[in-house]
Amino acid sequence: MTRQPTKWEQALSDLKTRIDDGYYPPGTVLPKHPDLAAELGCSEGTVRRALDALAREGLVKGVPGVGTKVLPRVTKVLRTDANRATAQTERGFYADVRDAGLKSRVVTTREYRPAPDHVAQILGVPVRAPLLVRDRVQGVQAEEDGPVTVLQTACSWYLPAISEALPILWEEVTGPGGMLARFEDLGLTIEQRDDVIPALATKQQCEVLGLTAPAPVCLVTRTTRDQDGRALEVTDLVVTARNVLSYTR
Repeated sequence: MTRQPTKWEQALSDLKTRIDDGYYPPGTVLPKHPDLAAELGCSEGTVRRALDALAREGLVKGVPGVGTKVLPRVTKVLRTDANRATAQTERGFYADVRDAGLKSRVVTTREYRPAPDHVAQILGVPVRAPLLVRDRVQGVQAEEDGPVTVLQTACSWYLPAISEALPILWEEVTGPGGMLARFEDLGLTIEQRDDVIPALATKQQCEVLGLTAPAPVCLVTRTTRDQDGRALEVTDLVVTARNVLSYTR
C-alpha cells in the first residue's frame, strides 16, 4: 500500500513544482508564511519546514527585510568524457562545470585511511591496508555570491606506488589538468570505468549533499587503470539527481 505524503512533504512537493514550472521564477519573493500556508492548506510551521528544506537544496534564500527569494537554478551538469581525453587546464568535474556556465566550489581533505574491501580488491592490496585518500565535496554556484549547490562527493583511494610517485596528492589542488594530467606526467595512458548503482541517500549523505530524505542518488565506483590494466585509483562517488551521468565523447 502506497504511503500518503505528510503535510510537510506535500507542501515541499507543491513548492518545488511551482518553482520548477516557473510559477515562482528566479528572483521572485514568495508570499508571506500565512499566505503560503493558506494557499497550500497547511500550518505556518509546515511552510517554514518546507522552506528550510528548499533553502538547503539551494532553491530559495531568506533575505532579511525582504522575505524568501527564489534563487537562480543550477543547471544540470552534463558529464562528458571528451574533456578527459583531451589535455587542457581544466578537466573532469571542473571542465564539466565550466562548460555548464557555472563556478566550481570544492572542499578537499587528505588523510590515510584503512582500505575497505572493494577498494583493496580492485587495487590488489590487503584489506584495511592504510591508503592515501582524497575526499572532496564538489559543488557549484550559479552566481559569484550565490549559495553553493553540492552535486556530488568523491572519495579517491590511491595505489601506494602512485601516492609515493605523486606527493602533490597531499596538496589541496593537484595542478593544471588535475589527476588525469598527473597520471600522464608519469607516462601513463589512462582508462576509466564507472560502475553505477541507483540508491536512496543515507541520512549522512543527505546532510552533506543538502538533500531532503528520501532522496535518489547514484553510487558510482570509478576505477582508473593504466595501459597495462593496472588499477591506480578507485573513486567512490555519491551523485545527486541534480547531476547527469551521461558520458559521451
